Amino acid sequence: MIARRTHIQTISLFLLLLCGVPTQANDRTCTPNREGTMVCPEPDASCKADRTGEVICSTAGGGIELNRYGDPVCGPGYCAKDLRGDIFCSNQLRGAASVDRYGNAVCAGECVAAMPQRCVKPKPQQ
Repeated sequence: MIARRTHIQTISLFLLLLCGVPTQANDRTCTPNREGTMVCPEPDASCKADRTGEVICSTAGGGIELNRYGDPVCGPGYCAKDLRGDIFCSNQLRGAASVDRYGNAVCAGECVAAMPQRCVKPKPQQ
């Protein structure tokens, strides 16, 4: 009986850890736009669909997140959303960004505000 309980606990722990796997990798796949045409990011870039279904991408090595209005905003490095919902990105290409225990954004190098002007519109695949 104890062995069975340990086996169930192990499976439960595995499933719990599996749920915590970051989904950033899924953002690097091709995404259909609102017309159904597949749109793929450039190498080392990510894409997201905005609230209207238009696909917008980061530049290579940059980050992309949806702001509180559902609009994509980008930065030179990876991005994080702070406790207030503001999005900050590392000022370094491929620079890490996260949130500390107080809910403040922390970044490799310096944190800069994410902006829609840093995003790019990808070309649909043929």
